[in-house]
This record gives sequence, C-alpha cells and structure tokens, in this order.
Amino acid sequence: MTADGLDPAREFAQSALQLMERFHIPPTPQNYQIWYSYAAGRDPELNSAINILISNKRDFTETRCAEIAEQFFGIGRGSKEVHEATERLHDLANTIIKHVSTAKKGSSHFGKQVATISSDAKNVSTTEEIERLALGLIKEAHVITEMSATIEKNLNTTGGEITALRRSLTRMRKEATTDPLTGLANRREFNNFLKTSAVISGETGAPMSLIMFDIDHFKHFNDQYGHRIGDEALKIVASKLKLVLKGKDLPVRYGGEEFIAVLPETPLEDARTVAEHIRTALSGSNLKNRITGEHYGKITASFGVAVFSLGESLEDFVQRADEALYRAKRDGRNRVEIATDSDLQHHSSDSISA
Repeated sequence: MTADGLDPAREFAQSALQLMERFHIPPTPQNYQIWYSYAAGRDPELNSAINILISNKRDFTETRCAEIAEQFFGIGRGSKEVHEATERLHDLANTIIKHVSTAKKGSSHFGKQVATISSDAKNVSTTEEIERLALGLIKEAHVITEMSATIEKNLNTTGGEITALRRSLTRMRKEATTDPLTGLANRREFNNFLKTSAVISGETGAPMSLIMFDIDHFKHFNDQYGHRIGDEALKIVASKLKLVLKGKDLPVRYGGEEFIAVLPETPLEDARTVAEHIRTALSGSNLKNRITGEHYGKITASFGVAVFSLGESLEDFVQRADEALYRAKRDGRNRVEIATDSDLQHHSSDSISA
C-alpha cells in the first residue's frame, strides 16, 4: 500500500476513535467497525441512520450499537447458520448431479444392450436362441429397473433434505428481519419495507404515513425494576401495537424503547387517529406481577406522526417523525405530535443548500 493509501486509513481510524470517545462508546472491535465505516462514509444508509440518532440526541447504548452492527454488517446469530446452509445446498446440488449422471450412464448401457439384442434377433433361427435373447432382455430390464429404483430413492431422500433446507432458510430469513424479543419487524425489515412502500406511493399517489413513538421514562423504569421486567414491558407494548394495526401496516421495533408503525395508503389525519389509539391502549394498561401482586404502574409513550412527501428522502421522512416525537416528549409526554409543513420546508431547504 502506498503512503497515499495509508493517510486516509489513518484519518478514518483516528476519527472513529474520537467519535467513540465523544459518544462514550466502548472501543470494541464491533463498535470500531461501525465507526470506522461511518468515518470513511462508505455506506450512505449507515451514515444516515447514525446522523438521525446524533441529531436527535440518542444515546449509543450497548443494545443500540449491537442493533446497528446486526443491521449493517450482519454480525449476529444468523451469520454462521447462513454459511452452513450455503455449504449444505452446495453438497446437495453435487449429490443430485451425481445421481443424474448415474442415471444417464445406466440408460446408455441399457440402450446399447437392447440394440445388441435387437440386432441379434434378426439372425436367430431356433427357439433356444429366441429364449436366450428374451432372457437377456429380461435381465437388462431388471438391472435398469433396480438402478432406477435406487436412483429414485436417492433423489427422494435428497429432495427431502432440500425441503428441510428450504424450511431452514425460510426460518433464517424470518429471524434476520424479526426482533427476537418482541417478534416485530426489525430495522432491516423496516428499511426494506419503507423503500418498497415509498416506490408504491410514488407510482400510485397513495399517501404513506409513519408513526414513531418512544416509551416515556423507560430508562428509569428499567433501573427501578430491572431488565427482565423492562423486557416484559416491551413485549406488552409490541402486543398492543399489533392489535391496533391492520392490513398492510408494519409494526417495527426500531431500537431500545423506540417503535415505529409504517402505514401505507394512510393519510396524515388517519395516522394521527391510529397513533391516538395506540397511545390510549398503552396508557390504559396497568402493569402488575401476577405472582407477587406488585404494581409497576402504567406505560405511556410519546408519538410523532409524519406523512411522506413525494420527492423527499426517506432519511428526512423518518427524521421529521422523530422531531415530532421529540416535541411530544418536550411538551409533556404521553401525547401525539404531527410533523408540520415548516418541518418539511426546513428539510427541503437543507437539501437544496447541500
């Protein structure tokens, strides 16, 4: 590598370490990979996601860093399984090729033997010779039948293994796009779904709205009752969210105590109504330990709602919802705020001046 190549790499490394120090992030190999890539600017989606978190003063907790690593670098439980499945698929493909090759060789041999018997049959003159040729034909037919049965059995076995592998791959695909704690879509699935929905919205003119909400005082709740109770609270929020959403709507655990609902074909006022329904469903829940009877209080959340504007970037769309959420928290929590036209104009002017 030339000196010219070393200088940028050294700068990226220094920037990564400075950023981790600035945001109080442990300098683990996983975190270093995230922030080196961010400093290098090689992945616009990664930089966009981190910029939104920074601009809205989000903490880079251990959980959030792990989620970023999983989303953008595939560091997680599925990586080894995917590699093993790929190797198994390669082995099964070779097995099928072997079986088919054997079948072709057997068919070729059978064809040659039958042709020989057919040729000899033209010159026979006695019943003994006819019987000998007939027995030879029966023998060859028996051999090819046994070979075909063996090949069929082997192919059936291989087919069963392929079916099992397909089920395994389907499961892994689901795991790769699902938050393991809540069962909701994760950020990877959210990004894919949002891109697709934005394209459809642009083609059809149908509105698309986004609800972003954050559990109020969740850090205090976690500190007071512990992470196990905190996890149970997150599961309850997820179940309430799934009950309210309908049809094409996508419920998402965005990270930590943050949730999102993507609402295709939904105008802003309808999205506001949905957000109010979610807020009411949550605030009406009184958490209680069924065994000890201990009361944990109620869950409340603050909401930001935005409707997609054709031509804006998805980053701006998400950030407008996040800014509305920030206003809801600032102005008292347990409330719904709507992204305003001034928010959209602000982001549009930012885009023009960039």
